[in-house]
Parts: sequence; structure tokens; C-alpha cells
Amino acid sequence: MLRFLFLFCLSCSFLFAADDITFIADVDGSEQKYVQVMPDGYKPDHPVDVLIALHGHGSDRWQFIRQNRDECRAVRDVAKQYGMILVSPDYRARTSWMGPKAEADLVQIIQDVKARHPVRRVYLTGASMGGASCLTFAALHPHLLDGVASMNGTANHLEYENFQTAIQASFGGAKSEVPEEYQKRSAELHPEKFTMPTAFTVGGKDKSVPPESVLRLARKLEAMGKPVLLLHRKDGGHSTNYADAVRILEYVISASPSTEPQRISSIGSERATSGSGGKIVTFEGKTHVVWQDAKEGGGYFNMIRSLDHETGKWSEPVTLNRGKDNHARPVIAVDREGYLHVVLSGHNSPVTYRRSVKPNDASEWTKAETVGNGTYPVVTCTTDGTLLVTMRASPRWNGVDLFVKEPGKAWTKSSKLVIRDPKMPGYAGYQTGFAWGPEHKMLHFVVDFYESYHTYKARGAHQAVCYMRSPDGGKTWQKAYGDSVKLPARPEDMDILGRHIGPGRNDLPPPVILAQGSLVVDRKGVPHVLYISHQEKPGQVVIASPAATGTWQRRFIHELPKAWPEHRPIGCRGAFTIDAEGNEFALLELKPLSKGWKEGKPSRSLKFSEEGKKLVWVYTKDGGKNYSTKLALPEKTIFNQPNVERSAGFNQIHSGGFPPFLFFDGSSRYRKGKEVIQNNVFFVRN
Repeated sequence: MLRFLFLFCLSCSFLFAADDITFIADVDGSEQKYVQVMPDGYKPDHPVDVLIALHGHGSDRWQFIRQNRDECRAVRDVAKQYGMILVSPDYRARTSWMGPKAEADLVQIIQDVKARHPVRRVYLTGASMGGASCLTFAALHPHLLDGVASMNGTANHLEYENFQTAIQASFGGAKSEVPEEYQKRSAELHPEKFTMPTAFTVGGKDKSVPPESVLRLARKLEAMGKPVLLLHRKDGGHSTNYADAVRILEYVISASPSTEPQRISSIGSERATSGSGGKIVTFEGKTHVVWQDAKEGGGYFNMIRSLDHETGKWSEPVTLNRGKDNHARPVIAVDREGYLHVVLSGHNSPVTYRRSVKPNDASEWTKAETVGNGTYPVVTCTTDGTLLVTMRASPRWNGVDLFVKEPGKAWTKSSKLVIRDPKMPGYAGYQTGFAWGPEHKMLHFVVDFYESYHTYKARGAHQAVCYMRSPDGGKTWQKAYGDSVKLPARPEDMDILGRHIGPGRNDLPPPVILAQGSLVVDRKGVPHVLYISHQEKPGQVVIASPAATGTWQRRFIHELPKAWPEHRPIGCRGAFTIDAEGNEFALLELKPLSKGWKEGKPSRSLKFSEEGKKLVWVYTKDGGKNYSTKLALPEKTIFNQPNVERSAGFNQIHSGGFPPFLFFDGSSRYRKGKEVIQNNVFFVRN
């Protein structure tokens, strides 16, 4: 049974409402308490993270809620910044030290909080006694935690000599009487239990809780390849300053992986989730995903499934069509009435279209209609239900065509948006992206140019990332500051965000500058284009947006190489999105710098390399002032072609967590002969 007392607390950090919660402990029937502070804008149907803070010796549940010391302010501020539920338990105050009853209470509290809220991840922190106790709890219950941040704690109760009267009362006896309790509550002796990101602060001159055991534990975890951060202040005492406390908390948040992937297919093709066009749309309680399967006999088939948020169950897969090859993949959009629209790519061949018979229902579809000939479609829709599709033109890769379907009418080719340089008749690739401004009034467009003198030689001689926008649903186009763009356009006619001109290479190189459709528009109507540049340094991440000064400003995301100095992205296809609250997210595949780079630029072999990859979120929740990073999948997870939910008409990218994404777990290389490559396809909903 729970009892709530609703209080207002005033700290130097902020004014907040706190629930003082009483519960009956399962372990002994006693009355126990914890404080809960809910985040601003909490929504009971949106996933939320929890930060549990354990107080120090002689204090109680109110220490982290009321006190002005640096450790307490940092915990409150981080919980507020990241929209987390803050929980501060008594855990048998005032001299707990995480004995058996305190341990049982904390397990019960976690279960209770999860029963009442849609909890996604649980983080544990504490200072002094609390710093030791969170390490003990992590060693005992690693499956309950997603990150641990310990401040000035001990990791070895067998050797620790201070506060023994309190510890003996908590543990049920002295070291000589119950040695097994001291052994199992000594985190240093159980480094294998630390499956979650862990961070420590220690002071070299700390006499109250000496740092040696934590230093040893940190070294063990580092040697085991675990995600760990140690802040050792050699002249520090028994306290942690505000900056260090914030740093270790943000580290465990950023380093913890997303939720468990759900398998939606076991026969995904070698390009199952690839593409600049959208693969995921969420609308009124359902999420619909499309991908490409590869079946025995060599056929490629485009598929769709739907997740019902209320029941948590997936629909059976529905086949949309058979594709020509692994380029003939599906993309999806949803209109304001909830009808689903799929465009099924060709490969310099017919591209087809189907619509769901019922709104928000993927079980039945209209007959296929031909859109036009081309490759790599991207689809969106206007407020009146008009559909817009771009695709690389056919034949001979001659730029980008725009096709339009008004309600009740057939598809027509509206215009050629961009055209290839006639001096470069060789291979050309054009990747595009759409994004709408507020109220679907301004349509924004980004395109990559990759042009060559020959089909297999001198490839990529001209590359560029360019932008333009349309105020009338694709009829006319202009630059960011209103200058007209004459169609078909070349980079000189558009806003050029980045460009490369050279002789090209003969080894089928990946691009050295590319956005791959990565475009979002914020709530003020400002477009933001994310692109990767290998021109000056390998794998630079850049976000460009038009400034009030009349020029484009470029923000280099230095936070990524700081967090992952030995890795860099080579591309950003299907990577960039923005949620309902205006938070921006980039889902980037990082490759090791140690192999597969040629003069700072990616080789073709690196494109298909699986070794040492990481999947990482780069995100901002303050309009681009600050960026953070975190793992999107656990270390050593096999993954390929991640694709995040992006704007695709009227889909709803909910705030409160990280956007959903798709990936597959096997090979992305080309088939050999009659070989059939089949992979597991996974969906991650945070």
C-alpha cells in the first residue's frame, strides 16, 4: 500500500513539487519512505527515465531533494534537464550502507515506480555512503540498472574500516561473523556484474572513504572493456564538485544503450532497411514499418508490419510487391487522415505506388499504380492529400525528377528538379530529402550531387550538398532567402552547403561530402541540414542552417569525436530527425579510424566492413546550443543500415525519448552469383 504527501520544495536550483511516498516493506512489514519528483511535461503514455539518488551517512531521503551541496544540486539539475523522474529513498536511513533490508526496499521501490510509470531506463547514483551503496546494489542487481554514478564511495567492505558500528547493524554482524555479507556487498570483487555504464568520482586525500578500492575497480572494468569513467582528483577530499557530478551523471546517461530490439523479420535482404526515404511512420497509436525481404530462389519482396502501441503486438507481415533487385526497396508516408502511402522503388525501371484501403491500417492495399521510371524514391504529402515523389531519373542517372499525384488523379511528372552536368556523362547518384515547415506551408528540400566522368573511372569528380525550398507544394522553388531557383537546377542555382571538385577516383569511392536526405525543420520554420564531410578531416559532422544575417551558418559537432575519438561516421543515410518538442537526433554509424581509410577518406571496402562498428545517437535538447552522445545499441552488436523515423507527411514523432529506428544484423555486401543473403530485421522503440 502506498500513501502520498504532496509537497512543494524550494532549492537553489528550482521550485518543484515532491511526493513523499510511504510504503509497507515486503521484507519485514515496516513502514518506509521515499521522495519522488516528477519531470516537467510528464506524460503517462510516454517512456520516461528514472534517476535514483542514495543519501550519505547520517542523512535521509531529503538530502538530494533539499540540500544545497554540489552533489545534490547536480542530481536535481540533471534530472530536470533530461526529463527524468527523481527518486530519493530512505533505504533504512540514516545509517543504511545497503544491507539486506535496504537492498530489498530499493528493489521494491524500483518495481513500484515501474508499475506506476512507463519506465524506460533506471540510473542509480549516490554520494559517500550512497556512493558505496549504489556500487553494492549494482553488483547485486545489475539487471535492474542502466547506469551507475558513484561519488566518493568504497567498493570493498572487507577492507573498509570506518563507520563499522553502523555497517555491522546494517549487514547483520561483524566481518568475522557474516563474512559472506561483506564479500557479496564489495563491488570490487564482482566486476563482471557491471554490465551497465559506470562512472566514479574519488578524492586522493579522502580519509573518510579512501579511494583505493574504487580505483582498482575502475581499472578492472577498463581492462574488461566496460564503459567506465573515472574522475580522480588527487588533491580532492571527501566531496565532489558540481561539474564533476554532472559529468559522471551525463556519462552514464549517454553511454547506456537503447531498449531491446524487436525482431520483425528473419529473412531481410542485404539492403533490408537502407534508403534516404522514410521506413517508419507513427500515427494515432500505431507504428508502421516497411523493409525488404529476400526469399529462397532469389526474389526480393517489399514488406510492411504494424505495431499496436496499446497491446504491444505486431500485425502479421504483408507483402507489398516483388522488387527487381536490392535497390527496389519501399518507402512510406502517411497523410493527415491516416491513409498509408507506399512507393516501391525500381532500379532505373518502373517505380510503383499503393495506398492503404483503410486509414491507419496496413492489412489491405489498393492495386499498384506506376509512378514513373527511376531509383531511390522519397515521398511526402501536402495538407490536401497530394503526393510528391522524387527519384533519380532514368535512363543514365540524369538528375532528379519530381512526380505528383493529386487526390483522385494519376501520377504525372511535374518537373526535373536537378540535372546532371553534361560534361560528366558517367555514373551519377542523387540522394534527396523532404521536410515540411510549420503547418505544412513551406516544403524544404536537400539533394546530394555525386557525378563522374566515366561509369567506373573518375567517379565522384563533382560532389555537392545543396538546398532549396518551395512555398507552393513543389510548383516553384527558391533559395533559403527567397531568390528564385530556375529548374532544372544545378548547384550554382541553389544554396550550396558543401562542395568537392576533383579528378575523381578509380576505386569506386564513397562520397567525401554527403547529406543523404538528412534534413529537419524546427518549430520556427528554420531548416537544418546534417551532412558528413571528409574533405578536411575524416568524418566531420556538420549541421548547417540559414542565419538571420543572410548567410548559412555551420556547426561542427565536436562532441562526437570527443566521445568516440577512435571512430568516425562515413555517411548519414536515414539518420536525422526531429521530435514533437523540437529536439534533434542523429543516428550515426561509426567506423574505426584504424582501418579502411585512404588519406583521411573512406574506401569502398570500409563501406561494407562490419569490424568495430558502433551505433551512436548525437542529439540536442536545447535548440543546438549543446550536443550529447550515447550508444543506440550495446557494444559489439551486429548491425547494418540503421534508419530512424523521420518526417514523412503527417506522422507523429513523439518526444520523451529517442525516436524509433530499424536495422538488420547481417551482411550488406552484394550477392555472389545465385547466393541468397538473409538477415534479421529489428525495430527499436525507445
